Amino acid sequence: MRSPYGSEFRELMTLWDKQLLLEKIDELRGKIKHLIDGHNFILFLQKKDDGDVFGADENGRLVFAKMKSPDEDMPEGWADEANFGCTNLSRAVAGSPSQTIFGMKDLENLDVIEDQDKLIDMLLGHVDKKKEVKVKPVKNQKDGAKIMLKEPEGSTD
Repeated sequence: MRSPYGSEFRELMTLWDKQLLLEKIDELRGKIKHLIDGHNFILFLQKKDDGDVFGADENGRLVFAKMKSPDEDMPEGWADEANFGCTNLSRAVAGSPSQTIFGMKDLENLDVIEDQDKLIDMLLGHVDKKKEVKVKPVKNQKDGAKIMLKEPEGSTD
């Protein structure tokens, strides 16, 4: 492949830049996977209207499942008052983690994401390019992790 500028050195630099980019993407994928695994998220949802991605733990998954397919043993009207909490993963990787509560009226606006690779690719698009994503263990949570964001050295905003 010949560079449009005709320089072999430019070709080498372009190849180097591509390799660095691939390494950065692999590193971010690993950090996102660690975030997902560290919080024991097992249910992943995407809002249809804005595309935000959410993660829920086992308790959230159970409530979601009962709301989608009500159990005969549950009291009447239970599903209308039931809700479950999720972490907004799109905002977490962008630098502003938040929790969201979903109820029965929200279910029609949510899609389940089953493929973890697709989930990670979706979240890569939400990473704040100006901040470095750091995942660190939470002191009071045995297997948990939290996202810490650090400004890259030398950046000015």
